[in-house]
Amino acid sequence: NVNRLSLCQGSESYESLRFPKAQHLTLTGYNGHFPCENLPSMPSLSSIVFEGSTDTTDLLDFLKRYKAVESTPHSTDETPYFENIIYNLRSIAIVNCQFSTLYEQYDEDEEEDRVYFERYQSICEFLLPLPSNQLIELKVLKLEASLFEKTSTQSGQYCHKWNQQFVDLERIKTSLSGLEGFVYSQYSERFCNLEMNQFHELSKQLLAHKDSFPRLESIHIHSPSLVQWLLSGAYTNLTATPIKEFCVTISSSHLASNDFSSKLQNICAKATKCCLVIEVQSGREMTTLLPKLCFNILDTMDGNFNLRTFQLVLIVDHDDSEGNDPAHCHQRNKSIIEFSDTLMTHLRSMSTDIFSDCYAKQPLIFKFHIKTMHRTLHPECEREQKGFCATIRNLIVTYLMTFSSGNIQCKLSQNHTTECSWNDDVRHLQKELSSLDRLFDVDINSAKNLHHLENNLSICNKAKDYAYYAISARSARKKSVVCNSAYDKRWHT
Repeated sequence: NVNRLSLCQGSESYESLRFPKAQHLTLTGYNGHFPCENLPSMPSLSSIVFEGSTDTTDLLDFLKRYKAVESTPHSTDETPYFENIIYNLRSIAIVNCQFSTLYEQYDEDEEEDRVYFERYQSICEFLLPLPSNQLIELKVLKLEASLFEKTSTQSGQYCHKWNQQFVDLERIKTSLSGLEGFVYSQYSERFCNLEMNQFHELSKQLLAHKDSFPRLESIHIHSPSLVQWLLSGAYTNLTATPIKEFCVTISSSHLASNDFSSKLQNICAKATKCCLVIEVQSGREMTTLLPKLCFNILDTMDGNFNLRTFQLVLIVDHDDSEGNDPAHCHQRNKSIIEFSDTLMTHLRSMSTDIFSDCYAKQPLIFKFHIKTMHRTLHPECEREQKGFCATIRNLIVTYLMTFSSGNIQCKLSQNHTTECSWNDDVRHLQKELSSLDRLFDVDINSAKNLHHLENNLSICNKAKDYAYYAISARSARKKSVVCNSAYDKRWHT
């Protein structure tokens, strides 16, 4: 009855097992070729995630060999049905993977080296399959913080042929014609030029010609450079067909451009769900321009009639280059307080506007997430509790006074904490927010997932290890309004 299955490098052999109902498979930490003989049979597989692979992988060989069905009801022989797998996958995710290039020591004419070139081909065919007698069912494609490094033409015409597939619009349209959701987050530019990343090039082609993918209604782009390129050169095509869900990471410099902000606002106005992710910096962009942009998006009487959920994620990223100086975190927390104060001023103006009754009837959900990330295990940062917690409380009250039929969710998370400091954070938050329960329908939740501290690892896993405190509030009189819980897993993490 298993529905989801996760396997990692070094897993025991499962070849004698069968998981007839398993639909979701996650493979973690496999390097080089997959030990296909150790994988169980999963005839219902529809979703696959490759996580943390650091070598060019035998994707097609893996798919051809692992999934098998009995050829006859009473036979023990198994026959591979490759097409039943690749054309029935509805979701593919490649997360934190690095598929490296073929270097000059490999020769495509040498039999012993041919396997490496076949692996290069396998990734291309896996992501961009050509239909045979079956329709391609792929609905969701996620390329998150991963690299498929382009092999130069010096390695031979074999790789050059497959390099062309990632910029061949007709091939992309044929292979991804049914795509409904696309997620791309940028691999670090410190390790590879973006133009040498095949995943980056594929993303550009797909987004620049979004009008060729009429079903694509959910787009998540976490690459400020790609967002800048997108809203400058490919803006018309991006807005040619409807977008229901739009989530992007932007930089402070983007906010200084009126043209950029107006285009972003226009896209969000046509979406039902909009999410902005931005790293917190000090300066006018953070304390003045960002609140103004959020106000324009929330101003549903200014053309944003479709918007139902607006999410803002503020990233406080404590970089290694800053050392262990707590002043950096203090300054960024101060910027968050100033941002919130300015946003509240805009919200108060809406409550006295001629459209105030219309705003009050709008069931708009506002998700506000402050995510603090440290790359060292022993940061000395401590949040200034009193002013910060009071700001969160005041923001909740101000929002619900304006959108009295709406819902606000505030979430604070961090990837490093001590038992003492976390309990102190929670205690101050509960003290400030306890009175809200008498005014609104409130749901509060907190939890910790800090395994990197328990295992004495040298660095934090920023993507997965965190402690969080979340509160969801709505008017106690608006019980009919649909309200996502404060610990809804749809939070952007």
